[in-house]
This record gives sequence, C-alpha cells and structure tokens, in this order.
Amino acid sequence: MPKKIQKKVLKSRKTAKKTAKKAVKVRRIGKKAEKVRKTAVKKSKKKAVVAPKKRGIAAKKAARKPAAKKAPAKIIAAAEKPIGAVTHYYDHIGVAVLRLSAPLILGDKIRISGHGKEFEQGVVSMQVNHQSVAKAGKGQEVGLKTDKEAKEGDLVFRA
Repeated sequence: MPKKIQKKVLKSRKTAKKTAKKAVKVRRIGKKAEKVRKTAVKKSKKKAVVAPKKRGIAAKKAARKPAAKKAPAKIIAAAEKPIGAVTHYYDHIGVAVLRLSAPLILGDKIRISGHGKEFEQGVVSMQVNHQSVAKAGKGQEVGLKTDKEAKEGDLVFRA
C-alpha cells in the first residue's frame, strides 16, 4: 500500500475510535442526566405533598400520613343516580317533558338540577299523552308541571 493511503486509513481509524469514545461519553452523560431529572421529579412530588406552611418535624409527619379515604364510587353513584332528564320545556305553561329512567309516582319529591340552577319540588301534576296519570314507568316521557324554569338536558333526581 502506498504511504498516502496508509496515512488516510490510520487517520480514519483514529477518527472512528474518537467518535466511538464520544458516543460512549454521550450515552453516559445522557443516563446521568436522565437520573438527575428523575430525582428532581421525585423531589418535586415530595414537596407537593407537604403543605407550604408546615416546616420541620410537622412537615415530615404530614408527609407520612396517608390521604383520607373517600367513600366508594358505587355508593356515591347510587345516592345520586338520576331518575330522568328534561327533554323539553314549555315556558308559557310551565311544563317540563321528562324522559324517565326510573319509575315516578305522584307525591314524590324530586330535584331538578343543571345549567347552574337547582330546585326541589313535589310531583303534583303529571301527564302522559295529555292524560293525567298517578305513576309513570321507566322509559316513558311525561309532562310535569314545574315551579321554576327547567332547561333541556337538566337532570332529575329523587329528593
């Protein structure tokens, strides 16, 4: 091999070794940076748990205490399960049309809520197809005389 070619080959080998070393360093630095970032995130999470006014021993005790247990979602959902929804409201006669998802009987107390308004009332007058009824079942649409204005999409609950 001529000397010029030999020098080029040696030079290319040296640069290849240098780039390989740089790649290893970059990987190491990257891992270290990742480790530092993870510890910073952990520390910030710990700080978020402690209240800002508490310091010292009180802060450590507060951080060790588990969060208060909440009531199971099933219990909450059962207590606040809607029995229907308003599908239309006739403002000139003050009647809301409800699509029921549970039975409703004359004399029941209901709560209509939605659109920033909420009110309770008793079921005094209820009609199905312009005929007064004493009770209505699941899936029926009923006309209900309301004390206040209701809007489409408002939910109806038992009070």
